Amino acid sequence: MVPRLAQECNSIFVETGNGDSFIFDIGSGVSAKYNAMGIPYSRMTKVFLTHLHGDHTSDIITLYCFGPSLDRRQALNVWGPAGSGLPDPKTGEIIDDGTVAFCTKLKELMYWHEQSFSFLQTGLGPGNDGYDINATELPWATVGGTAYENDGVKITHFPAVHARNGAISYRLDWNGLSMIFSGDTKPNDFMISQAEYAWYAPTKTEGLEDLAPPLYPTPVAQLSEDLLSHSIDESVYENPPVKNSG
Repeated sequence: MVPRLAQECNSIFVETGNGDSFIFDIGSGVSAKYNAMGIPYSRMTKVFLTHLHGDHTSDIITLYCFGPSLDRRQALNVWGPAGSGLPDPKTGEIIDDGTVAFCTKLKELMYWHEQSFSFLQTGLGPGNDGYDINATELPWATVGGTAYENDGVKITHFPAVHARNGAISYRLDWNGLSMIFSGDTKPNDFMISQAEYAWYAPTKTEGLEDLAPPLYPTPVAQLSEDLLSHSIDESVYENPPVKNSG
């Protein structure tokens, strides 16, 4: 998650043979990489977010703000998980933390930028202007739900066991080919059922006693029991990758 010159944060650009293109997550620093690859903003109109951590979303500000002043003269379309439904640990209030709320606040946050950069035509008209955002929320607990289907491309989604309720993974199918993008996830049954094989790199979380106590006792304390029941014990993955026998 630490940006560095050799590799920025999380993002995958997929171009299919029918002329369509998709971005899966768009973390900090990746806009410079895409620019270096010569990918124009007009090819980056569809963004699929696995979850709303900063290392997966930060450069959506760059894509949103500077696309209209270059060649993305149509609305930015964003897909991502619905809200977690979890209460705030301090107030007990249920906060809307889904993709629609995220995109609404993003547009409000960038209002000053939008106004100051609108001295030229920025889009195709109301509802499809470059500074419009069309957000679609996906039910994060659904296995195999359809997120997108058009011109031979089908993108489905399934749960990711990561950090808290409200993370998802994607599968893209086109012309007999498929790609899985998991975002971040613990090894789980959902991944194996949707992919051909799965693997993981073990991580370790260490606490520091001198710091303020954490809001939650463990990294997975915000996950529902249903999601945790699909996690695979690390002992199964002693020699990754593990091929799906199914």
